[in-house]
Amino acid sequence: MIIGGALQARSDATIKELRDIQDRFPKLEGADMVAGAWMNVVPRQLARSWTPEPRTDWHIGDLWQLYPGAGAPATLLIEKMVILGHPGDSFREGAIARFVSRETANRIEGLRASEYLAAPGAGIANVSQTPLVPISEFDDAQPKTRLALFERARKIVQGEDFGIDPNPNASQEERARVRKLNRGFLDTRDVDVRTFRWSLPGQPPLLFALAIWYSRVDEEPLPVFAAEAILEEGQSLRLLAFDEHEGGWMRMGEFRSWKWTFDHLSRFLNAWKIGNRYFVLRQLNGYESSGIELQEIDPKAGLVQTDLSFDFGL
Repeated sequence: MIIGGALQARSDATIKELRDIQDRFPKLEGADMVAGAWMNVVPRQLARSWTPEPRTDWHIGDLWQLYPGAGAPATLLIEKMVILGHPGDSFREGAIARFVSRETANRIEGLRASEYLAAPGAGIANVSQTPLVPISEFDDAQPKTRLALFERARKIVQGEDFGIDPNPNASQEERARVRKLNRGFLDTRDVDVRTFRWSLPGQPPLLFALAIWYSRVDEEPLPVFAAEAILEEGQSLRLLAFDEHEGGWMRMGEFRSWKWTFDHLSRFLNAWKIGNRYFVLRQLNGYESSGIELQEIDPKAGLVQTDLSFDFGL
């Protein structure tokens, strides 16, 4: 499945028309990337009756190139047009395509990653073919990664009041919960780290790390902070990007019931070097939404949003 642009439902009539697609047209299985999502095959002229952002000029029979991030591109043939929907009134256009070569299909099926880039026609020039590779707990980079992440996180959480709701009506119970998280983080270096290495030819390897810190004062380990980071390997690690938004969410009442595993974090799904630019595809998780987003790795600005993203939810 190739996911296209978001359909702009700017009126109640348009929303109803998009909702009705679920019952009017053949339904396809496989839209369970987000709970409650559905996908229906539609005529091309119907798909063209809305204005998606960004717009894709789909045609049945067109050839596309898929970039798996590991190995050579694969050629796809578009066979069907689809509309994807979600009960939160999120709608997107898309296409169902098949691999032209069965051998290539088997190769792609065996990859660790399952999310890729795709482009129409001849595709994109100078795209890397190097995958993200998980590194073991015993890799020499892991202790340095833990230290670098802790030092950066410690600059963010500097005291017990970090992340406390400034609303004077916030309950004392909620304030006490947040202070407990902060004390737990300040008193621990107990962190679980999941790291991937990206070893592009002729380039210093990059490390893509997910981290969750725990306090073990109580019987059960209590998650007290979380972040994702990208680091460049060398004589010392160079921190290129650090995203601690889940650490902030832990301190919001809406997320107090979350269990906070690695699956809750903005995971790194795949990565590509295109020309002289570097991109990473990340999983996005929200309170009542989910999706993926392509971000550019900028050595000065960190992770920068692009126009390519996909999200569903309320």
